[in-house]
Amino acid sequence: PGMLTEAPLRRTRPASRVPSPAPSGLITSGAPRAVAERLAPQPPSEPRADGRKSFPRRQYAESTMEEPFAAKVVTDAKSTRSGRLSMSSRRRSLRGLMKTRTSDLSVNASFDERSLEIVRERMKAHVQLKAKDASAKLVFIAGLRQNSFCRDLDDMELDAIFEAAQFYKFEDTETICIQGEVGDLFFVLESGVCVVQVNGMHVNTLKGGDSFGGVALLHRTQRTAGIVAQERCGVWGVDGDAFRLVLQEHARRRFEANMKFIDATGVFDCLTAKQKTRVCELALMTETFEAGSRIITQGELATAMYIVKIGEVSMVSGGTINGEGVLMGGARQCRLESGDWFGYRSMLYQEPSSVSFVTDAHCVLLTIPFQHLKDVVDDNLVNFLEHSVVHHTLRQSPFAGKLTVSARTRIVMAMEFTNFSPNTLIPDDVGMIAVIDGELSGMLLEKPVTLRRGDSCAPI
Repeated sequence: PGMLTEAPLRRTRPASRVPSPAPSGLITSGAPRAVAERLAPQPPSEPRADGRKSFPRRQYAESTMEEPFAAKVVTDAKSTRSGRLSMSSRRRSLRGLMKTRTSDLSVNASFDERSLEIVRERMKAHVQLKAKDASAKLVFIAGLRQNSFCRDLDDMELDAIFEAAQFYKFEDTETICIQGEVGDLFFVLESGVCVVQVNGMHVNTLKGGDSFGGVALLHRTQRTAGIVAQERCGVWGVDGDAFRLVLQEHARRRFEANMKFIDATGVFDCLTAKQKTRVCELALMTETFEAGSRIITQGELATAMYIVKIGEVSMVSGGTINGEGVLMGGARQCRLESGDWFGYRSMLYQEPSSVSFVTDAHCVLLTIPFQHLKDVVDDNLVNFLEHSVVHHTLRQSPFAGKLTVSARTRIVMAMEFTNFSPNTLIPDDVGMIAVIDGELSGMLLEKPVTLRRGDSCAPI
């Protein structure tokens, strides 16, 4: 009551304050009528054409808690046990994975086959035979170890990627990657110099030993930048299916540690145990960055959600990117630490990032591409993100943080998501506020208070 928003605000509030009897088997403690109706058992939804269950927006949280996930999960029984195999058995397992097409796992479902064929036909003209000798392998492996996706891979995993590589030649001014096209290859530049262009502007320079192209492959998005040869260049290219499978195998071997960390953060509290398992098996990847690395650049549309596992990441407003791709200047707004997560705003609000995210030191991040996450939550991605943000906010609350996950879920389902323009007075009948985005200020218990993203309070 009496609070004014100081920036565009996204917050939650109860739908009504009229008490209503609780439905059978549920304790609502004076929950509003609309809430009791939403918490009551719901009839099954109409089946979709593809046979998978359709979740109405309001019933999403209850459905994901009570219903089994209907999508087919394809896994390799050998790959899930590879952490316990002998060294020779792991090599055979990796080689077997490289012969498996990712299309069998429906990973390329978001890309039409015609677009992929166009890219593959363009690249065929640049294929050249080259021996995979010791010197070529040395340059290739060094390039992989510099890539954020590959820094934690062991020697056998790096060797498996090298075995799948093919050599390509490009002349001066020829385009290697076209911004906006489908990504089908991961590259390591062996010789020559390339420039990175975003919307026609030079934003970085690549030299021998640098790698590129992993984001589009692993996040299942179009190329976010164009790569143009500045002189004659030789590059090793790895088929996207093979590259992705090795990284998925790497993530599976760290399944237990990643699952434990995810549970501790509470990011996926609104998912079922089966869905969380599928996220860790098929969607979760690890990226390692050194100090000063840009994770998301201001003005870009993020393609994944990131969770800080080790290190610190700063949110920086403004600044410019020099020719080497380094962010110069800008004002640091806040610092994210282990357990914090970012990147969801682009998907939740369908807008480019308003800040850049830059590492302050050596960082390890868990990466969940939105396209993979969308498969897990059965296309209810925006609804899932809304509920996840509120769950995370309530988890930090002195009151709600002590409740069980199921109790917090009932609170989330008793809340409405509302947008407010700047300088809007918050209605005085609000029972609880959880700020998803923006900032508000006012008086609480006769004391001035400011609530920002991730804060919550109970005014009455």
